Amino acid sequence: QYNRTILINRKLAEQESLRMQGESIAGIAHELNNPIGVCVTAASALSDISLENKQKFKTGKLTETELRDHFDFLDDIGQILKVNISEAARLVAAFKKTSISRVSDQLGIINIKELFEAIILSHRYRWRRLHIQFETIVGESLTVHSYPGLLMQIMNNLITNSIVHAFENTEDKQIRIEAEKQGMEIIIRYSDNGCGISEEQHGKIFDSFFTSKRGSGGSGIGLYLVKDIVENQLMGNLLFESAPGKGVQFTIRIPDIAT
Repeated sequence: QYNRTILINRKLAEQESLRMQGESIAGIAHELNNPIGVCVTAASALSDISLENKQKFKTGKLTETELRDHFDFLDDIGQILKVNISEAARLVAAFKKTSISRVSDQLGIINIKELFEAIILSHRYRWRRLHIQFETIVGESLTVHSYPGLLMQIMNNLITNSIVHAFENTEDKQIRIEAEKQGMEIIIRYSDNGCGISEEQHGKIFDSFFTSKRGSGGSGIGLYLVKDIVENQLMGNLLFESAPGKGVQFTIRIPDIAT
């Protein structure tokens, strides 16, 4: 019975991960249109002005002032292309990192800061209209031997849970993620400054298919999967604190499997 429950939970996790990946793909693809569109426009303008000046040069009509203006224009176009191509590359790199992590269940050494930054980047673009402020407090060299796909699932579900449930009446939306190593464990503290959760719901939020936003983006399995992954698959510990108007805080302790 226990093994069957684990298999069902993994299937739910896979389905939820695929759903979130689809939404992430749509969001990042939309954002890629911006830098790519700027590059296309800049390249088109460069082609037009170069053709015009080339014709003037051939007929001896290109003035010294026009030549200086042309070089200034090249400098401007080069900077525009550099900035926007770098932004497109950053989006693609973040998408590749999150996509690989979502499907990977192989034990590996994970740089926590890099993983969190990739997750936050995908959510920042996906929910850009909400203007959420993300803060991470993680050491540059903090690593853990664990399963990247499972950690990715945990953080994605926590962030999505905050976005769907916490910020309806919150203007200054904030999500804070901290991580540190204590002995043989990694401690992750996740918090938001949203509406919080009433005490009578504390015992229900980790139940499967429990949601206060049925039909409005809440699937009811996000926190259920977080608890299952932390406690049953990573053999860790999950603590939860909240009160109405005071946001939520999740404290996750997971073992470094190599220690």
